[in-house]
Amino acid sequence: MPKAVVISLRTAQKRRRFETEQLEKAGLPFEFFDALEPGDIDAEDLARRSRQWARPLGAGEVACLLSHRCLWERVADSGEPVLILEDDAVLSRDILELLRDLTRLENIDYATLETFTKAKLLSRDAMPLSDGRYAVSELYRDRGGAAAYLLWPSGAKKLVAFTEGLSPLADAALNLAPNVRRVQVEPAAAIQAMHLSDFSTRVEGTTVSGGVKARPKYSSRYLFVKGKLVRLKFSLVLFARTLLNFPRAQNRVVTFAGKE
Repeated sequence: MPKAVVISLRTAQKRRRFETEQLEKAGLPFEFFDALEPGDIDAEDLARRSRQWARPLGAGEVACLLSHRCLWERVADSGEPVLILEDDAVLSRDILELLRDLTRLENIDYATLETFTKAKLLSRDAMPLSDGRYAVSELYRDRGGAAAYLLWPSGAKKLVAFTEGLSPLADAALNLAPNVRRVQVEPAAAIQAMHLSDFSTRVEGTTVSGGVKARPKYSSRYLFVKGKLVRLKFSLVLFARTLLNFPRAQNRVVTFAGKE
């Protein structure tokens, strides 16, 4: 049975209580990982990484990426898959049985348990899991976050390599890293609390990425052009992925299985 690791700010006690309650109720072993904050990152490294994506990243966004990346490095050396959660992830009640099924799959690098209320590009055919309630589909293009995913060591190594000299948002790295074998759990077994009125007030507070703030501006014309070229490159990558898988793929919204 994989362990869950919850990325959470040390000060986010309300969120930690929420995750502790639901994970203990599910019977899932877990631990908290203290999310990095901008002050934890070397100033030079923070400035460098803020310029390594298609747009300038805020300090909180860099810290969020590096928090996930620290866990990717850990998973890469662990020899077993790990469930990585952000501290506002609401999980389906049968998460334990689902994880048992997922860990039996072969030739998978990454499985997202999450839905984000936006259509994803998925295989038309889904493979049912043993309990009959869930299935997995090949995931060609996500439009979601990074709040709940099962990561195998093979996938972790690819994500670490992808972010060695590039600093995308954490969810963009999960979607764009090359040669990652991705699947989507259907229906989704996780959703961020902000999408559920019954849970949003229970996990309110500061987010790992620092919340919604004005985007930093390009500091030079060179970085502006460089950023646009990076955006163009990955837009072409996604277009090629869509075109390549067009005969067997379709856009569809993944529903949430429900908490109860």
